[in-house]
Amino acid sequence: MKIVKLFFLLALVTGIMSCKKDDPADQIVGSWKASKLISTNCTLADDNQNLTFTDGCYKEPTFGINLCIDVVFKADKTYTLTTALDLFGTEVESGTFTITDTELTLCPTGGSCETNTYSITDTTLNFKEKDSDTGCTNDFTMIKK
Repeated sequence: MKIVKLFFLLALVTGIMSCKKDDPADQIVGSWKASKLISTNCTLADDNQNLTFTDGCYKEPTFGINLCIDVVFKADKTYTLTTALDLFGTEVESGTFTITDTELTLCPTGGSCETNTYSITDTTLNFKEKDSDTGCTNDFTMIKK
């Protein structure tokens, strides 16, 4: 009977130790493409918008201009954000990130860090940011590639 109790105790301890909570940094690692951007409460009413991206790109209907956004988060806590806009070219931002259960902080190389709230699943990353230039509250959804 002692052996059965010992095996039961060993199995219980092993089970408890293996129930480690997923590290948010592990979940965010990978390539993400823009899926949706909702801007609200903007200083100028025309800046309020609801954009749906297809495969990381939004095509503006009036002029046919494409906006593509994707970001890669790496295990070494670095990221690369690529924004491509027809007529204006491609902008690449690189830096470091930190992540907790509720906040994602991006620190671009040579720039100021910005902390935003976020939520994440296996395939979807949502984060909210306040744009100091436009006054907009932006709710971004990205899909894992």
